Formats: sequence, C-alpha cells, structure tokens
Amino acid sequence: MATGHHQYMITQLQSPSIGHHGCFEAKVAKLTVMENRVLMLVTLAKTNKEIARALGISPATVKRHVENLLRKLRLRNRVEAAIYGLMVQGCPAPDRSICAFELWREALQSS
Repeated sequence: MATGHHQYMITQLQSPSIGHHGCFEAKVAKLTVMENRVLMLVTLAKTNKEIARALGISPATVKRHVENLLRKLRLRNRVEAAIYGLMVQGCPAPDRSICAFELWREALQSS
C-alpha cells in the first residue's frame, strides 16, 4: 500500500470522533434514512442485489444510494464505507467481547 493511500485511510478512519458518552459521532454530512440502511447492509458485506431484496428496491437504486453515501462521507469505495459503518455502528458480532474491531475501538478510546 502506498504511503499516501495509507495516510488517507488513517485520516478516514479517524473522521468519526468519540463523543462525551464514549460513542462515535460522525463529523460529516447527514445521510438519509435509506442511505443509513444501505450503509448498515454494506457493513454486513451484502451485495447490491442482496441489499435491494432486503429493502424492496432495485439494485440500481441501491447503487445510487451507495454513490451518494460515498460522496457525502468522502469515502472512495465500499470497503471504506464498511469500515466507517463499523466505526459508527459497532461490530455486528453477537459477542462483542471477542470482536477484533471492538477491541481496536476500545484501545482507540483509551488512548
């Protein structure tokens, strides 16, 4: 990974801030309700077709929502969106105590 891209990823991962209750708060443009639903499903590694079926919309509409949320959040691709979603929404694993993402997040909060 190139140094410039690595720095970009670090900047993007740090874009949510830790609020006074220890929760991540987005510092970016607000997403619509549907964009938030799409982001949640992207975070769960769902495809556009799977998201479309789950939300009762077309894959083309899902694609448009993904494009909009990427633009609003200033992200480059779905992987960055999934990481961002994890940072904002937390780990989807049933047992968060063993979730590597949650352990990283706790370490970040304590530093």
